[in-house]
Order: sequence, then structure tokens, then C-alpha cells
Amino acid sequence: MPDWTRNLPSGLAGTLVFSLVFFSAGTAIVFMGLDVIHVPEESIHAPRWVIILAGAAFVFASLSIALDAVMRVWHGGSEVLIALKGLITFLLMAAFAAPFHWAAFGSGEGTLTTTVSTPFMSTSRTGADGFGRLLFGAMAILMDVAFLFFGFRSVVGWLRGGEGD
Repeated sequence: MPDWTRNLPSGLAGTLVFSLVFFSAGTAIVFMGLDVIHVPEESIHAPRWVIILAGAAFVFASLSIALDAVMRVWHGGSEVLIALKGLITFLLMAAFAAPFHWAAFGSGEGTLTTTVSTPFMSTSRTGADGFGRLLFGAMAILMDVAFLFFGFRSVVGWLRGGEGD
């Protein structure tokens, strides 16, 4: 390990490196959605805002992981860090759910393609549009319920003077 990691608590350096990998991947995806990194139009099968939000989910996840590591070192951190963690979690959940909502409820014709690969063979199938929308819709609604439930619990916890859950 590099010298700068010697003074860090156990596991913190690895956590921050892992977070940096997520951040880099998410930033690259966001840049593809913004056309900063050019991707041929024929290879894009979703609106650019969906691509941007999918990448943003990786960025917010990386920030959440890094902030958790920092808060562990500071044994919980300050109220500002706790509020920042709540905001990042909110943005992560919203960005993660948006592509599912688009696939389930967006306009236009959707295509559900499934591929199963093993070392010796690969098979691919295209399913009915309605079945794909049903699967993505069920997941989108499940995420909405979790989003509302955990958001409500956190707000109630903060109002009661705690950190939320």
C-alpha cells in the first residue's frame, strides 16, 4: 500500500478506492448521456436523461460510500454530514428509480431482451412489450414504496431529535 494509507483507519483506504471506482464509472456514464463522451446514436436505446440519471445513481452511491467511511472515522460525524448523507441517499434513490419508471411508464414501444450466457453457449430472446413493462413497473412501484417508507422514517426521526434511521 502507498505511504499515505498508513495513517488511515483499517479499511478506509480500500473503501475510498472502491468509492472512486464507482464515481469514475458513474461520471463516464453521465458524460455519455451529456454527449461529452460520444457514443453512436444507434447504440443508444433510451433518452439521454435516463442515461444521465443511471450514471448519477453510481455517482451518488460512490459519494454515499465515501461519506459513510468518513462518518465512521469521525464516529457519526456532525449534523451537517448527517444531513448531507440524507440528501445523497434521497438523490441516489430518485436517480436509481427513474430508469425503471421510464421503462415501465414511458411513452413509445419498449423491447425486453433477455440473454443467458454460459461458457459454451449464449441464447437471447425478445419478450412482449407488456411483460417488460409489468416487470419494470412492479420494481418501480416497489422502489417508490421503499423510498416513501424510509424517507418518512428518516424525517420522523429527525423531527424527534435523532439522526433518522
